[in-house]
Amino acid sequence: MSEQADQPGSFEIRLGLEEDAPEPNWGATGQDFRLWRAKEALAQVEKRLSSQATTLAAYETRTSSLMGWLSAEALATIGAVVSRTSGMDAEHLASAVIWMIGSIGFIIPMVLSAFYLSNVFQKKIWTVVGADAEWLMEDREYPSEVEYLEQIIEVYIAGIQDNENILDRAMDNLQAGRACFLLTPIIGFFWVIWIIFLSTSH
Repeated sequence: MSEQADQPGSFEIRLGLEEDAPEPNWGATGQDFRLWRAKEALAQVEKRLSSQATTLAAYETRTSSLMGWLSAEALATIGAVVSRTSGMDAEHLASAVIWMIGSIGFIIPMVLSAFYLSNVFQKKIWTVVGADAEWLMEDREYPSEVEYLEQIIEVYIAGIQDNENILDRAMDNLQAGRACFLLTPIIGFFWVIWIIFLSTSH
């Protein structure tokens, strides 16, 4: 920084010293830091739990949609078999048997898909945002806000990991169920071709 000196026509250059600079705002420090840290950690884990709940809801929505299509596919398969085999006399028994056996190629992957998809909705122990009111109302010898918050955070952190495990299992079941669903027409087609080939080769 340049400043004009007392003598006319002369200038004095003064370098700014570090101690002249304003002290930065360090936020919470000292005794206040622990409480700030607990509040900030609580806010972050609550965001994580909310995000996990949104993810689980998305998985369940996809699963419900697939199960709807799966039900329609199963009804169409059953309807086709019934319509083709009902009213057949003894002379056409072999044809009816072929249709029934051929339908197995569709039914098996559909059953597997339904099994995996239903596992997404199985009963689970899920950690949600919110502390137990009765626990909060319990009397303690030396209660403090920061200690309560830290205990809640510890429970949340453990719950986040449990939720992640549940989400991983849900995704695995969803992917397996979707794979079986998508493979149903392919497997069924080749199964029917194979059954027809066996029936005509004898």
